[in-house]
Amino acid sequence: MRGVMRMIGRVVLGSKYDSYHSPDERELEPAEIARLLREVGFATVRIGYNDLTLHPAQYVLAKWPGWPLYIFPAIDWLWCRSPFARWASGFTVLGSTAGLPHPNPSGE
Repeated sequence: MRGVMRMIGRVVLGSKYDSYHSPDERELEPAEIARLLREVGFATVRIGYNDLTLHPAQYVLAKWPGWPLYIFPAIDWLWCRSPFARWASGFTVLGSTAGLPHPNPSGE
């Protein structure tokens, strides 16, 4: 996932950016995850986007009063429903095997 806030974070934090991530951590690509889920049998895969500013704001505004943080979910909600959603910082995946037989007939 190549979120806009990640790009900004790399510029603002410079080499300190890496101290917030493990050395083997990598960004996930929503299209790749969707492809893999389809390959293993998910009939329907939907990608949603869920964060742009709230996580960074929690760190930047940690010592501020809490009320400004109420603004960021609204910004995220608007962004994640806009044409710019694919540049959000996080995503969700919902997959369904509906219509396919369950490998265990008891459904467990």
